[in-house]
Amino acid sequence: MNAHTRNELSSDKKIGDVFYAFGYSIPVSKTGKKLWPALFKRAIVYKLMTNELTANQVATGCKIPLPMVYDWKSANAHHVLKQIEADQEPAFAEIQIQETPLSNDNTIGELRLKFEGIELTLPVDYPVDGIIKIIRTFRVKQ
Repeated sequence: MNAHTRNELSSDKKIGDVFYAFGYSIPVSKTGKKLWPALFKRAIVYKLMTNELTANQVATGCKIPLPMVYDWKSANAHHVLKQIEADQEPAFAEIQIQETPLSNDNTIGELRLKFEGIELTLPVDYPVDGIIKIIRTFRVKQ
């Protein structure tokens, strides 16, 4: 019988406990060392750089020395700054107005949005907030 059939993985033998900090589960080795995932560190640095948390709050919440918080910040600042810039980049759309003669029917018209091979047709009275959400959604997926 191998380890997988007994529901024992080699990684399970290395993890002794779990530590919870800021909504994340941090594995703790059998020797008591916290195994900080890179995504956790980036999320914490993002919150530090956007002033959601202070360095003292992180040090207290994670039960780590303050210099370690600053080490995380310096090691992950490049990735986090890219993410912050992407979050703050304004979305632009090109709007083309075609001169067409007015018809006698009561149709209002339509808006056409084109994104890399996808064309979306919306009614002219579609809410601007909805158009902005659509543009941002397509921008994020690119």
